[in-house]
Formats: sequence, C-alpha cells, structure tokens
Amino acid sequence: MRRIQVIGAVDTYDQETGRLVIVVASQHRGMAAAMIQWIARAPLSLGLGKAYKKRTTGKDSQCNHYHGHLQQLVTDPTSEVCGTDMDALSYAIKHRAMSWGWKSRVIDKRQIPYADAEGTTYEYGRLIDCLHHFAAEIGFTLYEGEDDEAREKRVFLEEE
Repeated sequence: MRRIQVIGAVDTYDQETGRLVIVVASQHRGMAAAMIQWIARAPLSLGLGKAYKKRTTGKDSQCNHYHGHLQQLVTDPTSEVCGTDMDALSYAIKHRAMSWGWKSRVIDKRQIPYADAEGTTYEYGRLIDCLHHFAAEIGFTLYEGEDDEAREKRVFLEEE
C-alpha cells in the first residue's frame, strides 16, 4: 500500500456519492497529480492534515515580528551576534527551528530549512518561539511592538 500526504482543505463532500473535493495549495499540485495517477495502480491510504494559512505579512504580522527581532539582535551592540549578517542569522535560527516544527528539504544529502515565504502561520509561530528562545539563551532581551521612536527613547534612557 502506498501512502501519500498532501496538505489541503476539504472544499465539498457529497454524502450520497462519496465525492470529496480537496483544495490543494499550488506547491502541492504535482504531488496531487501523482496521487491521482497512483490510485489506479494500488490501494491508497490518504492522510489529510489540517490546512494552515500562509504566513502573515505587513504591519503587525508574523513576518514583521520575526524580522524585527532579527534586526534587534544584529544591530544592538549588547547582543552577542551584533554585526552578524541578518540572512546568516535567519538561516541559523531556521536551522535550529527545524526541530521545533519548521519544515526542511534534503539537498545534496543535507537538511536545508524552508525559505520564509514557504512557512505557514503555525510554522512561523514556532520559528518566532525559537528566536525568542535563542535570544534568552544568549541573555538578550527582545522588545515587542516597539517602533523607531520608542526604541530611540529606550536606548537614550539606558545610556543615562
């Protein structure tokens, strides 16, 4: 028996005919096509997981939250990783977050974490949790919901 897992959402289900329509994200369409081809060859076990929305973007989004914390870490002189390239730190955090639920793929026999745009809201939440954990490990305090003006006031008060 072959087992295929495709992330999708049930669109409609007709109880009389047993017809099930599943909406599949564009990145899984090739897998869905392969699944349909294999149905005729052997019995099929189909696992449907919960469909999560893609990550949020824009003001007050998960993406903005994550990148804002990365920026705090690489620009604050009190941070151990100050001066580090933001992309390099992001890759390191994503690599660490793979054990927290951030997805990865194998390239050249190595586990490579997914890019930012490939994460779901759930995975991004785990990524942000991992970043918070990393900051705590190095003894750095991250500030939430702080705009540039509030940051300047905080830095000024800390220097006094």
